[in-house]
Amino acid sequence: MVSLPTVLVIDDDLCIRKMLCEILNLDGYPTITAEDGQEGLEILWKTEKPLVALLGYMMPNMLGTETLRYLAEDPVRARRHAIVLVSGHWNFPEMAAEVFPYALLPFIKKPFTAKQLLRAVEQATKRLYREGLNRV
Repeated sequence: MVSLPTVLVIDDDLCIRKMLCEILNLDGYPTITAEDGQEGLEILWKTEKPLVALLGYMMPNMLGTETLRYLAEDPVRARRHAIVLVSGHWNFPEMAAEVFPYALLPFIKKPFTAKQLLRAVEQATKRLYREGLNRV
């Protein structure tokens, strides 16, 4: 049996973090959270095991695009994790592509359904395994 990767939920809104974690946990995904991009970046940098990370855009301390820009400074770490953009900002994917050249990042536009969330996380999980990053 293949284990599911841990999903890192990076969002400044506590209610959003709790809702996302509840949906993911009910589908069998273990979760951890970060309340801003800086905390999320620290987790992504320190975690050797590949994660799926749901990354918001508008957050205090560090925007989602800044998080990606810093993560992109280390290609090995940048490719280790599967990032999914989550935001109400329609141009977040274009801004992300300017600072993160390693992959076309999937985007879930708020508001979204649980089905859309789970589909995006499932696709990110498949990418981790397809690229041989399944050191879980």
